[in-house]
Amino acid sequence: MSPWIGRAAALGTRVRSELRLAAADPVARADLTHRLRRRAGQERGRLRRLRAAPGAVRVPDYAIPDGPVARPDLRGAVVQDPYSALALKFEWRQVPVPRQGWQTALEQAQPHMLFVESAWSGNDRDWRLAMTQPDGPHTDLVELVAWCRERGI
Repeated sequence: MSPWIGRAAALGTRVRSELRLAAADPVARADLTHRLRRRAGQERGRLRRLRAAPGAVRVPDYAIPDGPVARPDLRGAVVQDPYSALALKFEWRQVPVPRQGWQTALEQAQPHMLFVESAWSGNDRDWRLAMTQPDGPHTDLVELVAWCRERGI
């Protein structure tokens, strides 16, 4: 087994045990964040040493191409996390929706569709917690969706 896989499995086991302990013990729950941060720092140090070990294979960074886009004529107004942006960037032209001034941005971009995937922390945290308000989605997000719906987007 690769040393990386072994480390990842061991880390997962330790984190699960910390979570089980925190679920059962209020004192452990209060200290959970501190313990996990400390453990993550220790693990980063171990991984750095492992990466620098003799015989370690260095994988070069890979530049992700910009295209081609499968549907270049389709413009999508998007609120999404970086992983979804990367996964979907070849499907349509993406127009990130800013939280402030979204109406002006969308009037200029004239998107064909609205794709809201991550309003937890989408568009570089601009839409942080927009879907997780106690009373439902934040009014900013509700207004964005209503505006798009009125225009057939």
